[in-house]
Amino acid sequence: YCGIVGPSVLGLRQIGITLVWTPLQLFFTMNSGYFPSSWSGIATKVSAGGYRLAEIDGAPAADVYNRWTGYALGKEIDDATDVEAAATKYVLGKVPYYDEEGSPNFLLLQAKRIEGM
Repeated sequence: YCGIVGPSVLGLRQIGITLVWTPLQLFFTMNSGYFPSSWSGIATKVSAGGYRLAEIDGAPAADVYNRWTGYALGKEIDDATDVEAAATKYVLGKVPYYDEEGSPNFLLLQAKRIEGM
């Protein structure tokens, strides 16, 4: 049994408890809401600590990233300012491992600041 009990049924100082029994096996999954695009590249130059991406496929990372976003970050990139809010829709992903079925698991990376255009 599964039921939803709202304030029209319960008084203000009451709570509702719903118990559910199913013979089905349940599991937990999490999804970021992002989907892979057709763009891909190899980080060919990064800083010593690995936190700054300088080149993708031998080209300046800012140019490649701007092209991949459809130039959605054009103004921010030209000004070399904080792009974190605008880049939220355009995360980069790398595949650290594949699951048992061979599907890629992505580690999502978000641009914060673009420098050196």
